[in-house]
Amino acid sequence: ETAYNSSFLVGASGNNFVKIGPCPIVCAPFYPAAYNYVLGIEDFVGEYDNYDQDGPTFTSYQKLLNYELEAPGSSIMSTIPGGGYAPLTGTSMATPLVAGGMALYNQIKPEDSKELIFGNLINTSTPNVDFLASLDIEPNPILKVISTTERDTINSQNGNGFWEPGETIEILPLIKNYWGPTDDVRVG
Repeated sequence: ETAYNSSFLVGASGNNFVKIGPCPIVCAPFYPAAYNYVLGIEDFVGEYDNYDQDGPTFTSYQKLLNYELEAPGSSIMSTIPGGGYAPLTGTSMATPLVAGGMALYNQIKPEDSKELIFGNLINTSTPNVDFLASLDIEPNPILKVISTTERDTINSQNGNGFWEPGETIEILPLIKNYWGPTDDVRVG
């Protein structure tokens, strides 16, 4: 969390073919990629990598755990121990490609915030990351309700958790803007 203040954080989603969840059977977030302040990277081929079954902007986790991007990670040429090169596969191969692309993006548009860069990358992916499109796009606000809290405790009501005739219900939404800035938000 401290590093997020001064750095772009990019993490591999892992290679166990496990959903991030939540779900009742065989799901688990892979850290640090699952944190909402880390850009979590899956391999575009996705035959073995851990993946986000809900996509990059929805999660049922209260702490907003997600993987956000898919990038090429199969048969990527890399150095190997003892010298030489070999094609390697995994989310650990996709992640440095995104980190390098983010560094170039930041050099071209240093005035863009991390959140705007994340939004541009996520919302221009098809589903593979597209850095050129993310540089050229004009962001629009995308507001989504993450969760709600409903209470029947205002105005001295009984607070039993049931919505009964004649009660006034208090509904408190948690809304996240996943992309462009806005100065006018209305909920109806």
